Amino acid sequence: MTFAQLHEQLLETVRQRVRNGELTERSLARLTGISQPHIHNVLKGVRILNNSLADAILLQLRMNVDDLMENSQSEISAVRNIPLMAGWLGQESGTFEPGRTMGVVAIPALVSAALWRPVMARLGRDDETRPRFEAQDLVLIDQAVRAREELCEDSVYVVDTRLGPRLRYLRAAGEQVFLASEASRNEPKRWELVEGGEDSGAVRGRVTWLSRAFALEGGF
Repeated sequence: MTFAQLHEQLLETVRQRVRNGELTERSLARLTGISQPHIHNVLKGVRILNNSLADAILLQLRMNVDDLMENSQSEISAVRNIPLMAGWLGQESGTFEPGRTMGVVAIPALVSAALWRPVMARLGRDDETRPRFEAQDLVLIDQAVRAREELCEDSVYVVDTRLGPRLRYLRAAGEQVFLASEASRNEPKRWELVEGGEDSGAVRGRVTWLSRAFALEGGF
């Protein structure tokens, strides 16, 4: 079981308790000392569940890692077949065509259950995304409207750029939206303006999971 799966299992446990009325976002925020908006965004998947917050939640729920592993065994064994997009996503690709596929990739249901129209893509070369993403990596993309419109500075999105589809960060400044790469995320002068802003249709999906040499990595 990976750290990413443990985090997702903890989040699902909290979501279930909120749905059942055993817990509220406000009470969890009070108990952990984290703001309610941040708790809300973490549960929705907009913000990342970091280790400090995960530890605080476990402490307040009187749970430990063994509890999470025990509760998740049946869920982890279940998989969901996600379509694999044909071609590459990077400098070798001209368009983002999620409807053109070449088989499926089996993904743990725990990772992909909440995603709408998910698609897997194999990454081609893109020097602007290294070292976070490398050629040959597989990424899981959520194409839901919510995932595309709720912009999060920590998330990576599939965006149609003038060079073709690329993985980029989104930065909002007033009504304007800019693209930043791994190489330029801390250099605003290098950001690229998205014509039409959030309504341009340039954002095609959000990366939620990365597989590198069959090793899971969370935090996207």
